[in-house]
Amino acid sequence: MVSALPVLPVSVSPASAVTADAGAGEIDEVTASAQAQASGEQVEVTADRTEYSTTHANPDGSFTLTQ
Repeated sequence: MVSALPVLPVSVSPASAVTADAGAGEIDEVTASAQAQASGEQVEVTADRTEYSTTHANPDGSFTLTQ
């Protein structure tokens, strides 16, 4: 099942978003959203990954949860 989650607008510059979690290895919602908008492609929110679900940030600012 695929579900779209509501998104609140966030103002983040792509340069600061890329460096925010570069060393941590996990990508949070803000970083993934900024990268998706900059690249025009979905980016996985690895910080939200579970055994049963994945979340992707979409270029339009929405998120997609796959369970």
